[in-house]
Amino acid sequence: MANNLQEALWLRVAQFIKINENKPKLFVANHFIAEGVPKTTIYRIINKIESKGELKRKTGSGRIAVN
Repeated sequence: MANNLQEALWLRVAQFIKINENKPKLFVANHFIAEGVPKTTIYRIINKIESKGELKRKTGSGRIAVN
């Protein structure tokens, strides 16, 4: 469930950036900070979009679950 919420946030940020592509990062960040999203999360998403141009998560990346 967390992945679905994460992906939804990533898509919302990507769409917002695309609509407001002539605005600075601070404008985008302030919009989502007002919604309660942590600043570091927003800037990570923005930087990932700028550097890689995609938001897809590689399967198998991340921490391994401990049972």
